[in-house]
Amino acid sequence: MTRENSGYSFRHVLGPSAAKHTTLTYLVEHFCHSTREQWQERLRAKEIQVDESIANGDEQLRPGRLLIWNRPAWTEPEVSASYQVLYRDDCLLAVHKPSGLPTLPGAGFYQNTLLSLVHVEFPTAIPLHRLGRATSGVVLFALEKETCSLMAQRWSTVEKNYLALAAGDPPFDWVCIRTPIGMVDHPRLGKVHAATQSGKDSRSIATVLERRLDSSLYSVRI
Repeated sequence: MTRENSGYSFRHVLGPSAAKHTTLTYLVEHFCHSTREQWQERLRAKEIQVDESIANGDEQLRPGRLLIWNRPAWTEPEVSASYQVLYRDDCLLAVHKPSGLPTLPGAGFYQNTLLSLVHVEFPTAIPLHRLGRATSGVVLFALEKETCSLMAQRWSTVEKNYLALAAGDPPFDWVCIRTPIGMVDHPRLGKVHAATQSGKDSRSIATVLERRLDSSLYSVRI
């Protein structure tokens, strides 16, 4: 699915650090997915607002004000335009997300997402979690706010299980992975959670399900 979307207004409430910035310096420091030159061009195109006023970049900002980027329509990367309903009742919806389809807007995706596709048929659906764009699997939605609140309270009891394909034939049947997880740089997304020695403690159990010629299939319990 490739199409031009309708554009989007990104809205950001300014925090205490805004007091030392102009609009341009704040954009450059806090939204590093774009260069200083790109933000200057957007200011010249009158795409940036502070509250209800078009910004020129030199305004001295104040905490509590609303910073808005009115991004014009853009063509999003091509993605799969399908998903499969696995379960539905009056409160919950479970669907299968294919690999390559983002769950939620972000990183250049706005309308080409699972959420947008699901909302066509289930406009009240509220995602209870997400899967990474490259990951396929089950995504659970609440169909009304009361269920969303209840599931949020119980989410700590949910057990996540993944299938993973890795190169090689390991000398074990299972392994406990304790590599710390934290924020690392990503060329497209800015920052993502990934393995890093400076991250927080983690624990996953990977069990070998199948050994192939040059790879192994694992069940991973996070």
